[in-house]
Amino acid sequence: MLAFAVGALIFYRWWRNERDLNNMKWKVHFLDLDFNFRRHKRKATLGSKHGDNHVDRDSVHSDGSDAVGMASSEHPSVESGLDGSVAFHQYTTIAKYKENIVAVKKIWKQRIQTDRKLMKHIKEIMMLKHSNLTTFVGICIESPNIVILWEYCNKGSLSDILDNSDMKLDSMFQFSIAIDICSGLEYLHMSSLKYHGNLTSSNCLIDSRWVCKLTDFGLRPIRKGEKDTSNQVSEDDRCEKLFWLAPELLRTYQSEKRFTPTQQGDVFAVGIILKEILCLTKPYAEEVRLTPKDIIKRVAHPTDQLMRPTVVETQDEYVSLRLPFVKMIHSCWAEDPQCRPTIRRVLKRLNRLNPYRSTSMLDNMLMMMERYSNHLEELVADRTAQLEEEKRKTDALLYSMLPQKVADNLKTGNLVQAEAFESVTIYFSDVVSFTDLASESTPMEIVDLLNTLYTLFDDTIKNFDVYKVETIGDAYMMASGVPIQNGDQHVMEMADASLSLLKAVLSYVIPHRPERQLKIRIGIHTGPVVAGVVGQTMPRYCSGIHTGPVVAGVVGQTMPRYCLFGDTVNTASRMESNGMPLKIHLSGSSAALLKKNPLYDVVERGKVEIKGKGRLCTFWLMGKTGLFKVPTDSQNTSVASDHKEPETVFHGDVTPSIANSPTSDTTAAGSAAIH
Repeated sequence: MLAFAVGALIFYRWWRNERDLNNMKWKVHFLDLDFNFRRHKRKATLGSKHGDNHVDRDSVHSDGSDAVGMASSEHPSVESGLDGSVAFHQYTTIAKYKENIVAVKKIWKQRIQTDRKLMKHIKEIMMLKHSNLTTFVGICIESPNIVILWEYCNKGSLSDILDNSDMKLDSMFQFSIAIDICSGLEYLHMSSLKYHGNLTSSNCLIDSRWVCKLTDFGLRPIRKGEKDTSNQVSEDDRCEKLFWLAPELLRTYQSEKRFTPTQQGDVFAVGIILKEILCLTKPYAEEVRLTPKDIIKRVAHPTDQLMRPTVVETQDEYVSLRLPFVKMIHSCWAEDPQCRPTIRRVLKRLNRLNPYRSTSMLDNMLMMMERYSNHLEELVADRTAQLEEEKRKTDALLYSMLPQKVADNLKTGNLVQAEAFESVTIYFSDVVSFTDLASESTPMEIVDLLNTLYTLFDDTIKNFDVYKVETIGDAYMMASGVPIQNGDQHVMEMADASLSLLKAVLSYVIPHRPERQLKIRIGIHTGPVVAGVVGQTMPRYCSGIHTGPVVAGVVGQTMPRYCLFGDTVNTASRMESNGMPLKIHLSGSSAALLKKNPLYDVVERGKVEIKGKGRLCTFWLMGKTGLFKVPTDSQNTSVASDHKEPETVFHGDVTPSIANSPTSDTTAAGSAAIH
């Protein structure tokens, strides 16, 4: 009876093992995989909301329906063809199987022989249960759609997290991930598999609870004889996948195109991954001068020194732990496999170095949230400062194009109403004999000349209450008393600015003609104007020198410009065109206001024939006490002009063509007066 009982027990155990071995729960039918589950889910949602079956084709994603955090670049979208075929990608494809999302790995083989050895190996894989290992779901052996199904982790891989610049792992997560990897690998080394064989940072997945799990282990009998797909990727990508391979295995792979995994090889891969976690970079990110092919060659065949990743020195709160941590990493990638520690020793060393082992996960999470909160406040303050700086730059650019008062109204979306100003001083100037100078110079030399000259002008007038209205060709136009009125100060401000500009011109050296003295004519007039904004994009403010009434305003909705209208603008242009080189020509109204101040030296020129105005009595501004006095060699107060009077007269609301004017030196100023 005892012998019978023992025999029955042995038979029962054999029968149970055979039953488990022949259990086909791991077998998956390809049609049971739903690769378009995201589209179906959206279709149902849209149907319930809108009552139709319209589906957005771009709504198919593959980063997990409940993923919170980073979207993995390892999970591109997948579409099913009209014939039911599936486009498998280089990275992980996902599908829905029995209400669960799974990762689908393509096996490039035509068929798989399901013999006893394979079923025994699959049984061993299915029996592996550990919190740091992804669950093996099953295999589809239907040719040509041979795929392996694994548990899906929606945070992506460790490689994805390291590539994400917005994801900053603190020391707690670094230690947690490192310990999870070593724990999962220790379980594999103690199991019947004995090794992982394909350990890389891409095969270390992060689930929704931030637990790191190893995947793609075992199943070498299935992968044996797999079609080589290396020609579908670049040589650099192919070599980068070998960064985690131990030197002894790398040499075998290069010669035989295959290798037998070892536990020492897994430990080498762990050392590379720990370096990635510590430095938050790719394995050989510091070797920018070497190609992946050169790196692999030096690792497999070292010369004077070993080729290993560079551990960059950084300063953090646990700087005292870096030295033993780095020492442990170096021991993991020793050249001699027998000198490498076992994974159990590595795990024990990590647990001893872990500064968070005495605190609970809840405490660690609270500490982390507090640090992130402080960091967020600093980040918000920094971004606010950057925003203010960019706003300041934008305002400075806008204020350089428009008066501040007008620009502020345009920024708020308000329309700038045209305004009438009773007394404004307008300034015009141009370069004498500019046409002759341009004919003797190259276009680049002319651009350089005008750029340096107007930069000098712009820097000079910053000290005065004047507004630069326009520059067209060699013409320069300013106004004072608009859009912000300043009483009767506009005449004196413009006079001071004109004298300062004339003084600057006398010391100005033409870049490509240093032996030639640059000469300008200046005309000033005071009178009423009407001002307004023309357009809403790139607004400009225009005027000329003359004292009198003008109209200024904004005109148009596109390319807005701040323009001055009125006879005052035309008269100021005439003062310039009928002036003389290196002289400041004043109209009667401007001279009358300046004579009230004894500091200004105003000399009567006499009556001059002004086209459209008849004979007008004009004046020269010869200087100001304490500021500048016009040189005596240019103090010719003759009424005669040294150039031909332009035939084109500008009346504020007329825009003549520059090309139609007979005299190039004066048409630019006239055109500026119109704008």
